[in-house]
Amino acid sequence: MLSHMQVDKIWWAEAMNTAVYVTNRVPCASHPTKTPFEFIFGKKPDLSEMCVFGSKGYAHVDKSNRTKMTKKAIRCIFLGYSDQIKGLRIWDEDAKRVTHTRSAKFDERPPLQYVQRYSRSSDQEFRAVHDEDTVSIDLEQPRVTKDMDIAMEDSHSVQEESHMQDRRTTTMALPSRCSSKMPEHVGSNADDPMFEIDDVTMIEEDQESAEDVSRQGQMVIRPSRQTSIQASQETAMVPLESVQHGQSQALIPVNGADEDFYDGSEVCQEKGTKRLRIGYEQACAAFETPTTYEEALKSPRRDNWYKAIQAELKALEEKDTWTVQTQRPNQKVIGTKWVFALKRNELGEIIRYKARLVALGYRQTYGVDYMETYSPVANLNSIRVFLAVCCQKGMLIHQYDVDTAFLYGVLEEEVYVYPPLGVRAEHNQVLKLNRSLYGLKQAAATWYKTISCVFVEMGFFSCVADSCIFVKETKGSWIYAALYVDDLLIGAESTGVMEDVAAQLSSRFQLKILGGVRYVLGIEVKYLRNNRRLKISQGSCISRMVEKFNQVDAKAVSNPSVEGQAMVKMDKADTRMKNRPYRSLVGSLLYVATGTRPDIAYTVCQLSRHLEFPHEEHWNAAIRVLRYLKTTQSKGICYEGVSGNLQLSAYTDADWASNKWNRRSISGVFIMINGAPVIFKSKMQQSVALSTAEAEYMALSLCVQEVLWTRSLLKEMQVQINYAVKIHEDNQSAIAIAKNDGYQSRAKHIDIRYHFVREQVKDKIIDLQYTETKSQLADFLTKPISTKKFESLLDKARIRDF
Repeated sequence: MLSHMQVDKIWWAEAMNTAVYVTNRVPCASHPTKTPFEFIFGKKPDLSEMCVFGSKGYAHVDKSNRTKMTKKAIRCIFLGYSDQIKGLRIWDEDAKRVTHTRSAKFDERPPLQYVQRYSRSSDQEFRAVHDEDTVSIDLEQPRVTKDMDIAMEDSHSVQEESHMQDRRTTTMALPSRCSSKMPEHVGSNADDPMFEIDDVTMIEEDQESAEDVSRQGQMVIRPSRQTSIQASQETAMVPLESVQHGQSQALIPVNGADEDFYDGSEVCQEKGTKRLRIGYEQACAAFETPTTYEEALKSPRRDNWYKAIQAELKALEEKDTWTVQTQRPNQKVIGTKWVFALKRNELGEIIRYKARLVALGYRQTYGVDYMETYSPVANLNSIRVFLAVCCQKGMLIHQYDVDTAFLYGVLEEEVYVYPPLGVRAEHNQVLKLNRSLYGLKQAAATWYKTISCVFVEMGFFSCVADSCIFVKETKGSWIYAALYVDDLLIGAESTGVMEDVAAQLSSRFQLKILGGVRYVLGIEVKYLRNNRRLKISQGSCISRMVEKFNQVDAKAVSNPSVEGQAMVKMDKADTRMKNRPYRSLVGSLLYVATGTRPDIAYTVCQLSRHLEFPHEEHWNAAIRVLRYLKTTQSKGICYEGVSGNLQLSAYTDADWASNKWNRRSISGVFIMINGAPVIFKSKMQQSVALSTAEAEYMALSLCVQEVLWTRSLLKEMQVQINYAVKIHEDNQSAIAIAKNDGYQSRAKHIDIRYHFVREQVKDKIIDLQYTETKSQLADFLTKPISTKKFESLLDKARIRDF
């Protein structure tokens, strides 16, 4: 392995680990049909990321770790695979360190050694060093005009043409809006003029005339013995994506498929050109989502993006999205654009290439082409309650996705758009939208009205506590549905009922049946229905964050904050933080904190108060939280079904005057179902409390509000709470205030909360229970505590491994 790729002997340990990794994933002599991996884990190994040890390549640098002026990829050497996170081990040749990446492009062929510099003085040829055979390639300089159409043929016809021509090319183009009478897909007319984007272009630094280019003659490239490149057999053109007007192109043939790339860093002209860094450019383009239609059709993954574009256009056509009309004078017309995205599964793997035609809704005018825009979505609190109730009842939980959901909404207003790229129309023609297109201000509202009406027609009703939770009774059992835009979770007690609901929805929408719930809104769900156990976590999200912020090799910590730590608020910027993505890091941590990790809620809440003027200490504190998440990546909230009725309880606590710059207190609240949290809050109080008792009482008021909401949602889901909900409080004075009729408040803000809480106690909606501080689960939501106590409370709150 070391000698084959000419890798230094210092990497012998990495080579050994890689050899063991590969050996465990190939059949052995004693069992030629099974691998050792299958014997241990009971499933086939994933070989999609296999790579030749020692291959040189380029690893993509995430946008958060670079500026506009820094490079988008780093030179690296492939060293093996990681057992800790999903990714590849690489040697960063620039930083001189071992790191991990999940986005890289490698040249798996042995090193190219036989390339010399181009020399004009020697008949303008690159001469071979060790071989007499050469490949001669003429330089071409096509004339590119601004009005030249670029079209993309069907991928199958392109492949057939490539085999006939003995070289791989891709034809692409920008469609004209006035080239046909009726809108049609790009590539449907075989007579359209085509402009070939060759797979390698050489961009010159100085502007040379056509005569200068022609005077350069030919460039001859020596192919290596190992790759056996031939001029007339299996030759592919590898693209460097930009083609500029008036510049020459060099076509460098490379053996292999589109995924391979040619390391042209050793090939350069003595005058007037930049070095060709083919691998670098492809590594950048292959793992970045295109931002425009043109970028998508020039991307190394253009076939995938092209299919996504065609699928979107087909859906638009099938749903009769628009009607072609002639534009009237002074008629308001808005533009459109293509938006591209990669959809990933719970392992971070790409499962779908998405292309969306989006209207430029920011150009709409209120009262002219839109009115109502509000559209609700199920919040995370509702999703957790939904999952906890389904787990308690042992229900099936299936996941569905409505394809091109917004296109089902019928517009009430008149909206006109220009024909988008990919659709052709005659001059002065516009498209009147019949359906709600993505990007319109009213699109989400129109879709929600449509699907909520469908649910009502099916016999469901929406909950008042959350209008995106739908409930239906059928055959003595209950069905639940949770809606988040176009994502659906449905809980049912039998397979037959589930299939019936799916069939009814499929008759109205193009429904993707995803099976048992596994990954929703970035949250991984593990559900053991027979045992009535369910766990939600965000391990893959944390893994991406660790890689994104370069903490793969960071040391482990067992507490997100240091006991007694107090962050100081600054009033001016720290120059050291200029190039550090503090906002991005805190935003990522906030999503995890509000999703499945209440153990970091307090610290992230504090970090979010320093977004304006973050300093070094804030950055270090945020990195510590990320290191803690890396250490406890597999932890999550674990729900369990219990015998008898569902148990609703709560914990509340406060840290009096803990904020040093305004002396406000911090409230902490846990709402639990069967002992596991469904709602958790760490929140600064809105006014200053005059004593510990007042601070605790204000936190108690917040807790009672959340209890009432949860109780209301459960009641609408036909889960009866026929008992006073126990709220665990560790302050005797706060409990006495709530139960004492003779208490007179000293401030109006306490007086309002006093009457509110006392009313709930009097009506036996809540039951205040004293709990010792060491058993107060909400304690770590209000302040940093010792690691020993922190870990004990986490386990009691069922924030742990499955």
